[in-house]
Amino acid sequence: WRLVRERAKDDDAQIRLQVVEILAHDPDPASRIALIDRLENEDDRRVASKAAESLRKLDGDDSLEPDYALACAAYAGLEAHTVPRLRERGDAAPGLPGSAGDENGLDVRVVGHASYRTATR
Repeated sequence: WRLVRERAKDDDAQIRLQVVEILAHDPDPASRIALIDRLENEDDRRVASKAAESLRKLDGDDSLEPDYALACAAYAGLEAHTVPRLRERGDAAPGLPGSAGDENGLDVRVVGHASYRTATR
């Protein structure tokens, strides 16, 4: 598995795409870290999308862990329901950039390359 994970940073996007798909079948925390790295640093949207899918498979549909990782992904909108899921079920997400409220009582979060404004209580 270590050799597979090393190829997650290959120069060839097709290889990275195959690797992130394969990593969905390895429960080792190092594979999860490799998938998160691809989400945060990937320059090919197809690879980032497949990394998101693989991370979701590893963690399960009910887990919020993939949502937190997706909130910091290089590409916004890899999963349609990330922000609503975090708003409904997540904690304050101290690891997210821009999590401080603004002067209108809104929570402003920078998610990937897009800015989301969500009403707070």
